[in-house]
Amino acid sequence: DRLVLVSGVDQTGAPLFDVDVPEGTRIPYLAYSWSDGYLGKLISLIQSRWRRPLNLSIVYQSSLAEGLKQMAIAGQGVVWLPQICVQKSIAQGELIQIGGQQLSLEIEIRIFRRVGARSRDGEALWKYLSRTAEQARGRTLVDPTLTMR
Repeated sequence: DRLVLVSGVDQTGAPLFDVDVPEGTRIPYLAYSWSDGYLGKLISLIQSRWRRPLNLSIVYQSSLAEGLKQMAIAGQGVVWLPQICVQKSIAQGELIQIGGQQLSLEIEIRIFRRVGARSRDGEALWKYLSRTAEQARGRTLVDPTLTMR
């Protein structure tokens, strides 16, 4: 997947907020409440690649991507979200990607399981994840034999 920066749109489909603004312009930011977590670190990496510091001003925080997405749709600010979470909203004209590829980042999620006896529920979850990965990409992303010691 890809982590992308999105904004809500106005009546004409133009972004309500953008990053190509005069330096020092405050940009309302919808942040993950655990900014020191995995996505927070990725977002810091993305920002470090931008040509100048972004003047992001946190206006809302949540640990839920869906909550952040809804706030962006409501026009409350910009947010980095996994592309899979926003592709439908972008297609429907509710959100628009801003900042281009330079403010996005390819992300990969890997899931491991331990060697040894597995519960019925654990095995069912692994099979579900395998099927979901295959459907999402049209190919197997989960190696059913891959284990962690």
